[in-house]
Amino acid sequence: MNVKSISAGLVGFMLLLVGGCTGAVSEPPSAEQAREALVIALDAWKRGEKPADLQARQPAVHVADEDWSGGCKLQAYQILPGQHEQGASLRVKVSLSLRDARGKPVEKRVAYFVGTRPVITIGREFE
Repeated sequence: MNVKSISAGLVGFMLLLVGGCTGAVSEPPSAEQAREALVIALDAWKRGEKPADLQARQPAVHVADEDWSGGCKLQAYQILPGQHEQGASLRVKVSLSLRDARGKPVEKRVAYFVGTRPVITIGREFE
């Protein structure tokens, strides 16, 4: 099993938590709270923390990002315009400046789905 399939499974599980197990759509997250959670997570990545470190916080933040868990280092990020609600999540576009595991610079534009109820979850859109 590779990192991509593990990340995909984790994101699927987290989105199930956000949407609820009954299939009912939860109310959309607060855009302000969702963006704040995303900034907290990205700042932690930039400082060299691991996704698991965020789960120990209060409130816990559950993050699935294949680059982060794969060892890429976040050098800088910029939240881009164009966020929108998608079900029980807020979809937020972000520009990432990374260094891969070999130290090579990588630039990416990605989208994160951020849910805030019942728990804070952040997962990256599949590429």
